[in-house]
Amino acid sequence: MQRIIFVALSIALAFTNLFPIGALPQISSASAPFQQEATITPSPMPESTATPDILPTATAEATESVTPTLEVSEIASPTPEATVNVAEIPVGMSENLLEVQASPRFLRPGGKVNLHWYLNTDPMANGGGYQLRIQVPPSMVLEEGEPLIVNADGMLESNTTLENPTGVVKLAVLDQAITGETAVIQVQLLKDGMLLAEQEVSLVVAQRVFRANGGEVSGAKDKRAKVIFPPNALPENTDVVVMDLGWEDGALIHSSSGKPWHPFKIEAYRANGEEITHFDQEITIEYAYDPEEYAGNESMLYLSYYDEATQTWEALQGYADVEGKRIIAYSDHLTVLNPNFTDWQAMMLPSLQNWQVSTFTGAATYSIPLTLPAGPGGFQPSLDLSYNSQTIDNASIHSQASWVGMGWSMDVPYIQREFGSTGSIGDDLFSIRMNGVSGILLRDNDGYWHTEDESFVRIQLHDGSPNDMTSWWEVWLKDGTRYIFGTTVDGGGTIADLPQCWDGSVVANIPWQWGLSKIINRYGQEIHYLYDRYRPVVHSLNCGSETELDGEATFWMYPKEIRYPQDNYTVTFVYEEKRSDYSAGWDNHSTSTLAAYMKNRLGSIEIRYDADRNPSTDNAAPIRRYFFTYANDALPGIDNTIIWPGYSWGTPPKAGSPNSDRTLTLIRFQEQVCGDDGVCRDLPPYTFNYGTGVTTDGITYPNGDGQHLYWAENGYGGRIEFTYSPWSCNINDDDHQDDADCSYSWDSPDQNDPWKRKYGTFGDVEGDLGPTVKNYAYWYGWDNNAIAHPGAAYQLHMMVERRYGSGTVPLRVTVYNGAGGERIPLNTTVTTNLPWVEYNTPYFLDGNANPANALVDTGCGFDEFGCHLFQFQYRYLPTFYRVTTMTTIDQPSGTARTTTYGYSGGKMNETLVEQKGWMRNPPYTEFRGFNEVTETAPDGHRTVYT
Repeated sequence: MQRIIFVALSIALAFTNLFPIGALPQISSASAPFQQEATITPSPMPESTATPDILPTATAEATESVTPTLEVSEIASPTPEATVNVAEIPVGMSENLLEVQASPRFLRPGGKVNLHWYLNTDPMANGGGYQLRIQVPPSMVLEEGEPLIVNADGMLESNTTLENPTGVVKLAVLDQAITGETAVIQVQLLKDGMLLAEQEVSLVVAQRVFRANGGEVSGAKDKRAKVIFPPNALPENTDVVVMDLGWEDGALIHSSSGKPWHPFKIEAYRANGEEITHFDQEITIEYAYDPEEYAGNESMLYLSYYDEATQTWEALQGYADVEGKRIIAYSDHLTVLNPNFTDWQAMMLPSLQNWQVSTFTGAATYSIPLTLPAGPGGFQPSLDLSYNSQTIDNASIHSQASWVGMGWSMDVPYIQREFGSTGSIGDDLFSIRMNGVSGILLRDNDGYWHTEDESFVRIQLHDGSPNDMTSWWEVWLKDGTRYIFGTTVDGGGTIADLPQCWDGSVVANIPWQWGLSKIINRYGQEIHYLYDRYRPVVHSLNCGSETELDGEATFWMYPKEIRYPQDNYTVTFVYEEKRSDYSAGWDNHSTSTLAAYMKNRLGSIEIRYDADRNPSTDNAAPIRRYFFTYANDALPGIDNTIIWPGYSWGTPPKAGSPNSDRTLTLIRFQEQVCGDDGVCRDLPPYTFNYGTGVTTDGITYPNGDGQHLYWAENGYGGRIEFTYSPWSCNINDDDHQDDADCSYSWDSPDQNDPWKRKYGTFGDVEGDLGPTVKNYAYWYGWDNNAIAHPGAAYQLHMMVERRYGSGTVPLRVTVYNGAGGERIPLNTTVTTNLPWVEYNTPYFLDGNANPANALVDTGCGFDEFGCHLFQFQYRYLPTFYRVTTMTTIDQPSGTARTTTYGYSGGKMNETLVEQKGWMRNPPYTEFRGFNEVTETAPDGHRTVYT
């Protein structure tokens, strides 16, 4: 655990070094730190073993309606992609035995405070003997019934040894004036009388404001925030607190915008503990800002408040006093506030900090969480736009991109049938994709299903077998939330199906995908998912004696809408029929060309709020929108780089999208925020570029490889660039392990199609091309487009002898990429009447290649002296591109920081994935990552992952 923490911090520090404060204002790591009231001061302790992290979740406090509390749930630490090999562990990084939090984080006369404590160890282990000792301020006492005593030193002490790793100590505040601005609670953990750990919690002391006179209260970051109450604005004498946000405020503590982030809150309480949020008179709020943080933007400063109904930041009326270096605002209510400027009203603005390089596979990855409003009790769905550069490495030219473009995904959870290779449904498997988890479902003897890594508490199939159209799935999470797949919801179907011949005589449909239909939390509240299903008629069905039958099939399910509990919020998916990146034969919808495919792409997502809570009316107002722009439309003024630029599916393009017959390519993603005035304002977009795919050696691409993300910009002057290197074992394998092969040899009896192609026979020699090929050259293209893959590695195997003429003649192999480029991977000679010579020539196809015209000319005697070719064959070698450099650039200043990556020990699967019968990956078809990855930060710091 310590090593993982160290590496995480190293990455965070390295990124901060890449973007110093002010360099890229959209990166949250560059934000000035905020001050928290609860401070933690750990005592030195011996190294402890790793235990799961315990995270608090805010809920309503039972003892006082205005006081927040928390439930404790145990969250397992994530498994890293690779073990990290770090030579040195920094001092002070050992885990804390004791954690303490207070709820609320302030004191007021007559109030209550719950002190939550957590142990990162089992108090019953090693003989037990753990106790707590607590020092509280003079104004606080134990609530009646608490299992603590006052010891001789005046400290509270547990009267028995601890049995549980978590607990709550309930404290009461005396109903009398409290002096000072802060108060401290000290908590000690002892074992058998020995002090192991010590923590302090600092509490803000609420200030009394009298109704008749009014008054002011300051607090938060260095007492920069101030609230001023005029006389008679308060309904009674009131306790007021001004403080920074804390653990109970969740995501509002942080911002991904990169601008200065100093949120604070003002709370006011009656004598009976009831919170006051609105006033009959206007109050004044001031914030003393640091001019260096807002240099160049001081005149545009204002205070914004967080609107919980719309989940957005809204501006308060007021102005910036530039001379006095303060923001002055006016309000009739209290809430969370933040100093702000320009159009910074979105919770999520374009950032570059989440771009990562997998330290296992070398893939470039990124995930953009979409900002969705919270429903009742925080119950809400989640959507992410994610990228993985190696998605395309597992594809062929007949692999259709997702509905947001090649390499990108935005999936709604589903369970899917994985068809076997026998044509029978008896060997079908079932997989789940949900909340970032994907895997094959395995069935236990008790009838329940589970994933191999036990990601879910329980998975159950209801109402028949997976072959029944009435079947549906139920998945339980640890917190009691249930996910339902395949049930009818709000009148719409959520199953994708296709016709199947039963017993050689009956045609009936079976499900091939169960879409998520609803999420149900432990309180019974439901989020509903609706779909549009593409269901054309399937022709030419044959089943026994019945022929040329017609039936229906669901070729694809498009998410249409997400409806919140009580229908107050909806998330609507708007898709566009602007795709021609599919085979024209698929549109025949006959059994000979049956394929699951998409004809639509995602155009936009709209989040709306309906005060009437009636989805059948059109009274909902937009809150936020997201727009997707694709290079296929060839819009003017945009760098429309297409993935696999040399390849066309051959299907006529759609109107308004002249390149819709090419691979769907996302080049822009933009958020739009809508205000109370009904105006929706664009935020700066993300922009993506994939390069030209032009290379001179098949490996180096000076302007991007035309397959993977070359660069991304966030609209705020931040840019990130990637360079890649292809890996295919023993062709470009870094450590040149020539004694190890990552594929079968050309003559292996275990060789599996489509890795090998043989042409003809001659005598007893299989593959001998015989006397038919004895001329100037032999050309070959693709007899199976399934192995055509621009940018991939191939191997040409041939045996050559010269039976005609005399002397020595040149032998040269030339690769033509079909786009005007050529390379010569073999240049040698062949001599007449000598024994045949065997050649195994590796080469790469260019990223911009046109596979229809990509040919190899053996040039067998290219000066027109013929030769004899036999055992002529070629094979596709699985190829994966690794990031070799990642450069982050601050465009306004021109500052660039580069992180480099080195790899060794790349592997493919050598067996049927440990011989598990439920997996179907043939040997040498599944990439297993690298044994060692070395990351070198811009400052030269090296981290080795093993």
